Amino acid sequence: AELLYNVAQEAKYDNDLDKAIGFLTQALKEGDEVYTPNFILKELSEVFEKKGDYDKALESALKIIKNSESIELDNYDFLSSYLQIGKIYNIQKNFNKAKAYLERVVGFGEKIIENDKEELEETFCAECTIKAYIELGKCNEESKLSYCLKALDIYNKYEGKLDSLYVKELFVTLAELYSNDYIKAKDYYIKAAEYVKDTYNDLEGDLALEIYFKVLNVIKKISPSDEINDSSSSSKITQDNSSSKYNNF
Repeated sequence: AELLYNVAQEAKYDNDLDKAIGFLTQALKEGDEVYTPNFILKELSEVFEKKGDYDKALESALKIIKNSESIELDNYDFLSSYLQIGKIYNIQKNFNKAKAYLERVVGFGEKIIENDKEELEETFCAECTIKAYIELGKCNEESKLSYCLKALDIYNKYEGKLDSLYVKELFVTLAELYSNDYIKAKDYYIKAAEYVKDTYNDLEGDLALEIYFKVLNVIKKISPSDEINDSSSSSKITQDNSSSKYNNF
């Protein structure tokens, strides 16, 4: 199962998704204690999602839940599968079902964050909960900022310990929500760029460069005189009362 899984990963990164699906399907038949059926089903769901086959992505993730009828899900399988199902329902614009699964992720994740002493598991739960809040914002645009600020609270608690593109997505989402507020939008875009550059090992620099271009687009919307007037507070994000170290951008 390990060899098939690794070959599937190579095919996935080469964007040969049909080949990846084939190898993962084979690996599913040979699952072991490490490469469990649930672990492979989660990966299979993500590949189907990347391919745009959302029905099969959902089917694969729901099988993990069905498996829990005979084998109790561990924390990883519970959070990752419920989060994946919520994401797919959001893509399909079935927001009521998405919300039901995502709220389970938030409730369970917050409980583990509060009580668990295993840092690796705790940070994984934090990352899943951040993503669940982002996805809940897609279910209800009016509450999107509120959900994202809850995710930001979790990030602030674990700053420097999280290694997930969900954090980059959070900062970009906040920047977009503050599109009419030059200072906040700029600061959050810069936080996103610095995160992927310094924390997520963005070796090619593509993600950081993409976000920096978004920063430039924000800056173009403000006149030089307005920027000078705002410079004294350019490092502050008043909504969450946190400081930014990027005010010299």
